[in-house]
Amino acid sequence: MRAENLRTEYGNIILTQQTLTAPPDPIEQLRLYRAWVISQYRKLPLIKLDPQPGRSSDGITLGDLYIGLNVKDTPLAVTLEGQPGQANAALAYADRWSRLVVKGDPGSGKSTLLKFLAVYLAQAGLQPDGDWPERLRWPVYPRANQREFLGRDQAEKLLGYAAWRNPALTPVFITLRDFAAATFNPKDPLALWRFFESYLAQQALAEAAPAVFDKLRRGEGIFLFDGVDEVPLGQRPQVWRALAALRDGPLADCRWIATCRVLSYNESEAAPAAPAQVVELARLSKDQIETFVELWYAALQREGEIEPALLPGRAARLRRAATGKLRPLAENPMLLTIMALVDRSQATLPEERVRLYLACVETLLFRWQRHKENVEDELPLELTALGLKPDTLKALLAEIAWQAHQKDRSTGSRAEAAADIPAGLALALAEKHLGSHEKAHLFLNYTEQRAHLLIGRGGQTEWQYTFPHRTFQEYLAARHLLSQADLGEQAGRLAERGDYWRTVLLLAAEELVHNGGPAGPNTLLRELRDILPSAQPAPGDVPGWQRVWRAGEMLAALGPERASASERGQALLKRLQTDLAALLTNGELTPPERAEAGQALALLGDFRPGVNLNPPLPGGEGLGERAWPDILWRSVPAGEFIMGDDEGDEQYGEKPAHRVNLPAFQISQFPITNIQFSAFVKDGGYQNEAYWPEAKKEGYWQTGQFRGRFDNEGRDRPYDFGSPYNLPNHPVVGVSWYEAVAFCRWLSDKLGRLVRLPTEAEWEKAARGPVSEDLSGFENLTGLVGRKYPWGNEEETAARCNMRDTGINATSAVGMFPDGASPGYGVMDMSGNVWEWCSTIWNEEAYPFKVQDEWTEAYLDRTNVHRVLRGGAFFYGAYSVRCAARYRNFPDDGNDNYGFRVVLPPK
Repeated sequence: MRAENLRTEYGNIILTQQTLTAPPDPIEQLRLYRAWVISQYRKLPLIKLDPQPGRSSDGITLGDLYIGLNVKDTPLAVTLEGQPGQANAALAYADRWSRLVVKGDPGSGKSTLLKFLAVYLAQAGLQPDGDWPERLRWPVYPRANQREFLGRDQAEKLLGYAAWRNPALTPVFITLRDFAAATFNPKDPLALWRFFESYLAQQALAEAAPAVFDKLRRGEGIFLFDGVDEVPLGQRPQVWRALAALRDGPLADCRWIATCRVLSYNESEAAPAAPAQVVELARLSKDQIETFVELWYAALQREGEIEPALLPGRAARLRRAATGKLRPLAENPMLLTIMALVDRSQATLPEERVRLYLACVETLLFRWQRHKENVEDELPLELTALGLKPDTLKALLAEIAWQAHQKDRSTGSRAEAAADIPAGLALALAEKHLGSHEKAHLFLNYTEQRAHLLIGRGGQTEWQYTFPHRTFQEYLAARHLLSQADLGEQAGRLAERGDYWRTVLLLAAEELVHNGGPAGPNTLLRELRDILPSAQPAPGDVPGWQRVWRAGEMLAALGPERASASERGQALLKRLQTDLAALLTNGELTPPERAEAGQALALLGDFRPGVNLNPPLPGGEGLGERAWPDILWRSVPAGEFIMGDDEGDEQYGEKPAHRVNLPAFQISQFPITNIQFSAFVKDGGYQNEAYWPEAKKEGYWQTGQFRGRFDNEGRDRPYDFGSPYNLPNHPVVGVSWYEAVAFCRWLSDKLGRLVRLPTEAEWEKAARGPVSEDLSGFENLTGLVGRKYPWGNEEETAARCNMRDTGINATSAVGMFPDGASPGYGVMDMSGNVWEWCSTIWNEEAYPFKVQDEWTEAYLDRTNVHRVLRGGAFFYGAYSVRCAARYRNFPDDGNDNYGFRVVLPPK
C-alpha cells in the first residue's frame, strides 16, 4: 500500500487527509506495456488501408508482410540437432550478439527489423502460447565448407530452423534522433533509460516504468536503438558514449541493437560502445521478393481489397515485374512496398524509382482516396472542397520535405534531425502555399489521417510531423531543389557535405532525366557545370573530390549515350571519366566512398589502361565495335623469391617458407574484369567446344552451355550476382576454374600466343614483389625475405585492399587501392577483392613447391580435384589476404568472390 495526500478547499479552509491506495501491480503493468509495444510497432502507416464501410479492420500489419531479412556478411556457423550448418538471417545475428550494429542502405529494412523484434518479443512475454515461436526463428543451411562434399541437390537443402534462445526479453525501442534532441549526460549510465522513462510518461505509461526497469536490471531486456545516422553529426559521438555508459550501471547486462546507414557508420565513433558485431543487411533475393508478393496479395484478399478470382493474375503480374525488369529496385524492401502500392492502384509499374516515388505519392495523396469515394474528380472530395490543384499540393509537400531535410546533421548543430518538422513550421508552409490558415490545417489533417504521407507524433516540446520513410522525404526534397533558380550552385554546396545529401542529389538528377520532360536532360547537363569544381581537385581536396563523385553519379543517371548526344554532354562525360579515374587511381576519399565512385565510373565508362577493351581486331573477329581485353602486363623477372610462411596456416599447407626459383613471366596488372570477360562471351566462347575439354569430360559443359556444381541450369555466361558484382570495371565473378581456363584458351587464339592462369608460385611472387635484404623474421633464410602483404609487413589492410574491415562488403572496381600494389612489379588487387584461380592442383603437402609446366594436357586433365585459389576476398579478414594465404575448391564451383587473372609466359 502507499499513502496519498488529498487536498480539498472550502473557501479559505483547506482540509488534508491521508488515504491508502494499492501500488501498481508490476505484472499487470508489464502486461499493459507489452500490449502497448505490440499496438505501437505492429502498425505500417505507409500501407494502412481504409476498411470498407461497416467493417472493422486493423488494416495490414507488420506481421502480415514481414519477410526474414539476411545479412551480407560471412554466415554464422551454427549446429542444428548435431548437424553443422550456417545462417544468414539477421535474426540469427540479433540472437547471437549482445551488442549488435545493423547497417543498411535506405529502405533496406533496418527499422522494420527492430519493430518486428519489439512486437514478437513483447508477444512472447504477453502471450506465451501465441505464434511468436514461428516468427522468431530462421533457416539453417549446410556450411559453405561442407558444400563441396554434397551433391547439387543437397548443398542448398534446408537443414531446419533455429529458434530465438531467450524469447522473454523485454524490448525497449528508442528512436535516437529523439534521444539526441533531449538534454542528456553521455556519461550517465541511465541517460537512455531516463529518456525512455519520460517517453513512457508521455504515453500515459508512467506506472509501468518500474516494472520495465526491473526487467532491464535483471538482464531480461533488450534496447532497440533506431537510426544512428539520423542523429546530428556533431552529436553522434555523445550518443555512442551514452550507449557505452550502459555498461557502467545497473543495466549493464542488457542487450542492444543499433541501426545505421552504411556510409554514415563511423567505426571510431562507435568504438566506445564496443559493439560485439557489425553487420550489413543484404538486398532481397528472388525468393524473398516472391514471398512478399504472396503475402501482399493474401493480405489484400483478407482485407476485401481484391476479388479472389483476380488474385492469381494480379499476383503473377507483380511477381513478373519485381523479379524481372524491376528486380534491381525490388531488391530494396521499401521500393518493393512502393511497387505493391502502385500496382494496387495502377495498371502498370514504372521502371525508374523516381517514377515509382511519384506514382506512390500521387496514389496515396490523390488516387487511393478517390477510389474509396468512387469519384472521378481530379482530387478526393476533401481536397476538391478546398479548391486546390495537384501541383500546388505536391509543391507544398516538397517544401515541407526540404525544410525537414535542411536540418542537416553534417553541420553538427543541435537542430531537429532529418524527417522531423515542427507542426508550426509545417502549418506556416501550408499557409504560404494555400493562402489560408483553415486550408492549411485541413490539408495537414488530410495528409496525416487519410493519405498517410505525414505522420504526426509528440515531440519534446511540440507536435511534430515526419514522413513514413526518409526516402519519401529525400525524393520530395529533391523536387523542391529542382525548383530553385540557383539549382547548380546549391547542389554543388550540398555535394560537399557528406553522405546526408547524396540521395537527394541523385534523385534530383533522376527526376530531371525521367520526369523532367524533353528539357530535363539538358537542364541536368547545364547544372552539372556548377556542381563540378572548375578544375580537377588537388590531392587531398576532400570537398572537391566529393563534388566529382556526386557529379559522376548524377551524370550516370542520364547515361553515357544520352550524354554524348550534345557537345556539352560529350565534354562533361570526358571530364568526369578522367576525374573519376584519377579519384580511384590516386586513392582519394575513404575506401567505401571510392568504391561508390568506382561504380559511377563503371556506368559512365572506365577506360583506364588494363581495365576495358582494346580496339577491334582486324576484321572485327566477331566482336563488333569492341574487341579483345586490354591487358596491362607487368613483368616479373626470373630469380628466387620466398614462398610460404613459417607462421602460416598448417591446415592449408603454407609451411615451410622456402626459396623458389622461377623463370620470367608477365602477369596482368588487374584481375580480369566483367567487360573483358564479356568479349569472350560475345565471341561465342561458351559455344566453342575446343575451349572446354576438361569440363566436357566431367559433364559440366554440353552443347554450348556450362553447368557447375551449384547451377540449377546451364548458362552461356558467368553467373550474375547483380550489381555491383556485374559492373564492367569490377573483377568478373561467378566463374569456375573451367571457365577461367576456357577464357585463357580463347584469348590465346586471339593474341596468337599462349595466355594461361598463373601457377600459385607465380601468383605469390607477383604479390610479394622483389626480394629484400631485410632479414627480420626470416633469419633462417639468409639474405631473402618475403613480404607478408604486397605492401610490406604492416597490417593496415583496411586502407590498402578490399577486405572485411574495409567495409565495402562486395567487389569493387579494380585498381582503386594504389597503396596496396606490389612494389617493383606494380601488380594490383593481389590482396582482397576476389579469390583468384590458379592452375595449380591443391596439395596440403605441396611445399617445397615443385616448379613444372602446369599448362599441359595431362596436368589440366586431372579433373574433379581441388584447384588453388589465392588472394583472399572482400569479406575475409587480414589473415586471408596475406601473400602466403592459400585456399582451394573444386574446379566446377564459382561464387561471388571467385575471379582470376592471367599470365603471359616467355615466347
